[in-house]
Amino acid sequence: MFRYHPDPIGTGSIAPSDKECRCCGRSRGYIYTLAPYAEEDIEEESICPWCIADGSAHRKFGAEFIDSEGIPDEVPEHVVEELVERTPGYAAWQAEEWRACCNDAAAFLGESRDAGPGRTTYVFECLHCRRRLLHVDFP
Repeated sequence: MFRYHPDPIGTGSIAPSDKECRCCGRSRGYIYTLAPYAEEDIEEESICPWCIADGSAHRKFGAEFIDSEGIPDEVPEHVVEELVERTPGYAAWQAEEWRACCNDAAAFLGESRDAGPGRTTYVFECLHCRRRLLHVDFP
């Protein structure tokens, strides 16, 4: 469903839920666990993944799911739009940073907690050359 976040249930960005989606009004069995960026206050666990994927939440609320400031400049504009408007983000200590390789955004695979106090490593994989890319974050 999401090219750049292939397992959002495994990463915790989407969870099983019977909550009704604020965008479509349906209870579809899953909900986005984070609050999107939007002018209107949209709470955590209020948007279903289908309304993210088809852009409905972005069109209806101006919701953005990834901060465009964390996306490298070499990522093409149409990919930036897909990330920001139609891809679930991930919870990071600071603002999330998306990784890129081969002139494209990489896929977010999840996080790995290191032995260092509070340090979290976020793991990405290039969709073209399969190279692993990391973002390390601290509280």
